[in-house]
Amino acid sequence: MDVIRVGAASVDVTEYCQQLFLIGFLFQTEEQCEDIAKWWLSMQAEIDSKTANVEKKSAITCNGSISKDCIWVSAGTSDYVDVITHAGGEYALDDKVLTDYTSGAYFSKSDTWLYNYDFDYIINIKTNDWYSGAVDDTAKYEECLSIFDQTKAYQNKNAYVITGDAPIPIRVAYAAAVMYPDLFTEEWADEKNQEFMDKFTDVKIDVSSLHFIISYDTAYPKA
Repeated sequence: MDVIRVGAASVDVTEYCQQLFLIGFLFQTEEQCEDIAKWWLSMQAEIDSKTANVEKKSAITCNGSISKDCIWVSAGTSDYVDVITHAGGEYALDDKVLTDYTSGAYFSKSDTWLYNYDFDYIINIKTNDWYSGAVDDTAKYEECLSIFDQTKAYQNKNAYVITGDAPIPIRVAYAAAVMYPDLFTEEWADEKNQEFMDKFTDVKIDVSSLHFIISYDTAYPKA
């Protein structure tokens, strides 16, 4: 059996378009794929333009839950790193953390290596439940971020969870809204989210009744 593996998580819009047009060719959906490509290129151009002349924010990201006091921190070739850079940020880690892994490294409660890096934001891109409206803000925040509580970013309340269920460009939109709230509001990202769903999917959903970013204040409103 011949298998074609599509890089569906590619964040670079040019690279993703190559995958998209391959899908269009295979399933005779070229026009729909072209529409998605144009939409994404337009959104990426907006982000690039607005962040071109501002001080870059630095961030780290991860994409899972804490398990046995450990979490996977993205780096290297990880597509989650690309979410940060395409949202206008700078990724804070370097190849020094990649001694055993090519796309990241584990950080545990007993580790200290992460404290050698200075970063403005922590963004966990977490899947599950966002579009159902069944998100428990406090539980999801703690399972995704509590391990980072000794970092300056966490203590400054600059640690966030964003939807991982969203299409790739929507992940980028929410990451941009987190790092550059003066340039991109959460409402702007919600509009992009709704527009993508309406234009390119059969999913009928009203994102105005949902939320796709969890901040410290959202998780702990009385803290």
